[in-house]
Formats: sequence, structure tokens, C-alpha cells
Amino acid sequence: MSIRSAVLFQPTGSATPLFLSQWRRQRPATPLRPSEPLHESGSPTRYFRSAWTSAFPSRPPLPAKVANRDGTGTDEFWTLLEGMTA
Repeated sequence: MSIRSAVLFQPTGSATPLFLSQWRRQRPATPLRPSEPLHESGSPTRYFRSAWTSAFPSRPPLPAKVANRDGTGTDEFWTLLEGMTA
């Protein structure tokens, strides 16, 4: 089973506990609010874009689509996340 098949987003659009733990592991400048939706129909919310930029100012911006219908991250989002740990 690939990590890319892990569910990162709840049906409400908010982060799963797995995604929140991964976020914290990156030592962000800004924490995520667990109940705040991070995407709407797969596209990052204004809140998520702002939190991302604030937490990781030197990293690339979020892609246009971050979530698939099943709550997994898109390939573009995973590429960005994997680049953070390289």
C-alpha cells in the first residue's frame, strides 16, 4: 500500500489526523486549525492557501487541486509534499 493512497482530507474538507501529524512533522511556522476546511471540491480553500504560505514561506504555492473525491491527495499535492521531505 502506497502512502499516496492514505486519506488526508475528511468528507467535510478538513484534515485527517494523519495529515495534521504530517503537517506538524514539517515544523511549520503556523499550525493548522483541525476543524477548518482545507479544500472545496478538491481546490484549496483561501484558508489553506493562506496557512500554507504562512507556514512555509519559502516553499512553492499549493497546486490548483489538492484533493481527490476519496479524500486522498492529488498527484500534484503529493509531489509538493514529497519535495518538502527530500
